[in-house]
Amino acid sequence: MIFPRSGVLNVESGPSNTLKIQDRVWLVLPGSTPVLMSSDNHFEGIFFAFDAREVLPSLAASIRPGKRELGSPILDMMRPMLESFVRYPRVDDVLTIHNMRSLLRSMARSLVLELLETGNHVSRDLAGEIRAIVRLRHQDPALTPHSIALGLSISRRTADRVMSDSGDVSLAQLIRSERAHTAKTLLQTQRQLSIEEVWVTSGFPSKETMRRALRDIFNRSPREIRTAPRVKR
Repeated sequence: MIFPRSGVLNVESGPSNTLKIQDRVWLVLPGSTPVLMSSDNHFEGIFFAFDAREVLPSLAASIRPGKRELGSPILDMMRPMLESFVRYPRVDDVLTIHNMRSLLRSMARSLVLELLETGNHVSRDLAGEIRAIVRLRHQDPALTPHSIALGLSISRRTADRVMSDSGDVSLAQLIRSERAHTAKTLLQTQRQLSIEEVWVTSGFPSKETMRRALRDIFNRSPREIRTAPRVKR
């Protein structure tokens, strides 16, 4: 990934190796065709390099080469940070320099993943994968939209867009709904469990969040669900 600061940079490659973003960023992808770069005498830029394993499975996407217009908050945030890093007074502290570079590199990797996925979804059922993860792991309180996106190597925004495109609710709402249905089942079938044991087992972070979810989805409180007569089948 190349961030030009000044001057002119020309990049020539095969039909699927490069992506230019808003005349500001070059993304050079691995491929069998050599990539040739040339610049004028005034060119200055910042380069980031990643091993292919760091951006998988996004590299499995079918990439459309050329120029892409992308409104990215990551890209907008990185620009001033890169400029500040370049202009920052000399720092002799090796640890500080390492931490600053690690921060910028992490942001650059996030941007690479976002660019690869925006408009070029991986050829797999991401919505189905997300639903399966929520069904299997919603009782884990550590499960969040961010952790799901991170585990799939996609951005949180991409995960929400995938769910929206599939006609589903948002990722946060999906997790909340699964936990609410589990809590309802436990309240109805495991009446020896305390309310605290129910919200903990269901994956809710607190009793209050469970109570609100049950009220919003079923229009009943935990006590009303527990004391309601069972429906015979």
